Amino acid sequence: MKALESRANSLLSETEVELKSRIASLEDSIRNQQAASDVLFKAGGHFTDPADAQKLERQVKKRVLWVDDNPQNNDEFAALLNSLGVKVDRELSTELAINRLSSEKYDLVISDMGRPEGRDAGVQLLRAMRAKGDQTPFIVFSSRNAVARTRAKIIELGGLDAVTGPTALMGRIKPLLFPEGT
Repeated sequence: MKALESRANSLLSETEVELKSRIASLEDSIRNQQAASDVLFKAGGHFTDPADAQKLERQVKKRVLWVDDNPQNNDEFAALLNSLGVKVDRELSTELAINRLSSEKYDLVISDMGRPEGRDAGVQLLRAMRAKGDQTPFIVFSSRNAVARTRAKIIELGGLDAVTGPTALMGRIKPLLFPEGT
């Protein structure tokens, strides 16, 4: 009976740790969404008038490919980039991203880390790009745990960085997309 009670307590403890981890991840996600909304608001929002959007299309100077199986998580940040004259294309998987990269040129690739094809899908995308000779700048934008686990590998493979949070992402991509004097 004591062994059963001990095992039950152990399972409850493991479940509690897992739930706390999930809650922390959700809280991070909410903070990131809020920070992206704040950045967008401070930048003046995005265009709602189709004529303004067409004018912006003609002014686009840079292009970004954003690879994420949950693209809605990045809507505000993508809207901010669009409002600043950066065209953001999106793909849901490594395979689709590689196909697009073979036919189109980008100034930057932003990727999440985990997708249905694997928990290290971002690393696999970077490996596939480099294997094809594609030297497009590459940044992982993901959870704190994924960044801590893979940042060194991303840099080793020739990626620029792995970051969490919209402020860190903007700080890292600003020199690439908005160099001084342009």
